[in-house]
Amino acid sequence: MSKPKLRLWSEEMAAMLNVNIFLGAGNAQVAREGARMSDQIKGSQPEMALELMPLPLEVKGWVTPLAFRQALDVYENNQAYYEDRLKSDRRAYLKVIGSVSELEEWFTQIIEPLPDEVEERADWWERERSKWHSGISKHCSPSLRHLITPTSKPEVIKQREANYRAIAPS
Repeated sequence: MSKPKLRLWSEEMAAMLNVNIFLGAGNAQVAREGARMSDQIKGSQPEMALELMPLPLEVKGWVTPLAFRQALDVYENNQAYYEDRLKSDRRAYLKVIGSVSELEEWFTQIIEPLPDEVEERADWWERERSKWHSGISKHCSPSLRHLITPTSKPEVIKQREANYRAIAPS
């Protein structure tokens, strides 16, 4: 069985690939050239096999924006890995269920950094509050959500409660 391929893009690369849409708004030649450049850039990117990444279990509570981004990258990569496993190997179902629940257990113990923009804070608060109430992150893939059994581990519940107290309005 061959592993699926996943391209990893930085935000800067994604912006470069989308610039042709903006530039091409009024000039078909610029749009064609931008599309050609996008295809060249995409074709030159190395393909990486989708592999399960280890969970940095020590990451929990308040974290820096960079640490959160890295944790979110691990979380999303591993979700994609589990989704692929479910599609390609039905016998992996029971193993994936436990692993998805463990992934969610870990990620819900991390507080997403407070956004700088005031208008984004209501959405941030809703994501954090929902995580505390349900034990499932708003970042969870809809195709995996039904597989998750929220944890009853006292140390995880204690961490989530501490997180909630740390961010709850006074």
